[in-house]
Amino acid sequence: MSRTTAEMTTAQTEMVLESAAGAPVVHAELRYRAHQPFAVELSLRLGNAESVEWSFARELLLQGLHAPAGCGDVQLFPAAGLLPASSAVMIELRSPDGRAVLRADRADLEHFASATLEMVPLGSEREHYNLDLELAALLIVADRASDA
Repeated sequence: MSRTTAEMTTAQTEMVLESAAGAPVVHAELRYRAHQPFAVELSLRLGNAESVEWSFARELLLQGLHAPAGCGDVQLFPAAGLLPASSAVMIELRSPDGRAVLRADRADLEHFASATLEMVPLGSEREHYNLDLELAALLIVADRASDA
């Protein structure tokens, strides 16, 4: 299921947690906001547990649909050799708490990626990003932290 407005697009899907015994299903929501044009948000929830939030570059998602992409905490790669290459994309997430490998439906990710490109075409991200506003928000947070 997906939803798109002028400012945000979301997609809900299920992913399989390949790195866990029994390969449980994880409920996932992808979000993209026009005012944060470089980032994709991924919210993951297993069963009734609290959601875990990840943020990574939209470009990483776009590249990972077709070839291995990423070298840090988030990596994506087509599931070639594991399943038909056209059916799945693997998402590897790493944190100090551990590592998770998820199998995502390629068609769901491609549909979401296409919606982000319709909203903010590649190369036009800077037209949607307000650097002054982002810096002001950071300064407010830093000011509050210094007052505490």
